[in-house]
Formats: sequence, C-alpha cells, structure tokens
Amino acid sequence: MRANPAGALDRHLVVEANFRVCPPTDGLAELRRRHLELKHEVLALLSSRTEAQLADPLRVEKLQNELLERLNARVMRRGRVTQVIITGFEIQ
Repeated sequence: MRANPAGALDRHLVVEANFRVCPPTDGLAELRRRHLELKHEVLALLSSRTEAQLADPLRVEKLQNELLERLNARVMRRGRVTQVIITGFEIQ
C-alpha cells in the first residue's frame, strides 16, 4: 500500500504487509471478502502518521500492533488477525 504521511503531500509511505489469521481457511476467506474495508483501514492508519512518528526507531513494531488491533476491531467479524508481518517499509 502507498499513502501520504500526514502533512507531507510530497512524500510517500510504501508498506507491504502479510496477515496471519485464525481460523486459517475461514479467516483468509473473510479477508478476501472484506478487502475494501481492509484497504480503507490500512490507508487511514498510514496516512495518519506524521513524519516524526515515521522516524521513530520502533515505527514498524508500533504499526504492526496498531494494525492488528484495528483490523480485529473494525474489519474481522468471524476470524481474527493473529499476526501482522511488515515485509516492506519505505519512505519516498
């Protein structure tokens, strides 16, 4: 996903993430069905980050935890996201 950090329209934050879900088959099917809600929540979270927050050395760990909580609270109904794994994080 690509988003502009808060207050920085000339910069881009590019993040790649993988999700582990439980139960695996049903959770994956739910993520696929609700992919628009998933994308909306991820973009909302990424675009709310300021450049100062993105300079934090623990930014990836914080983002993983916040995504986990947000997706379980706002997207998942039957399954649960058990782990968010950030595989790419770049500020351009």
